[in-house]
Amino acid sequence: MESFDPENVHQALETYMQEQNLKPGDVFPILRIALIGTMKGPGVAEMLSLFGPAELRRRLERAFGLFDALVSQ
Repeated sequence: MESFDPENVHQALETYMQEQNLKPGDVFPILRIALIGTMKGPGVAEMLSLFGPAELRRRLERAFGLFDALVSQ
């Protein structure tokens, strides 16, 4: 992406969901849990933009590790 502002992030999410045949309800709750630990909160695009690519990557990698640990129990 050229910039990580909320509008570009939102458009990237919309494009991804369309390409994968997903709805916001399929994606946003999981992203919120991975990013902030709850299903309620600010808009996903706004959070992603606020965190920026490096923090987003760090939080998602941590969440993937936690999810993997839970699934393999």
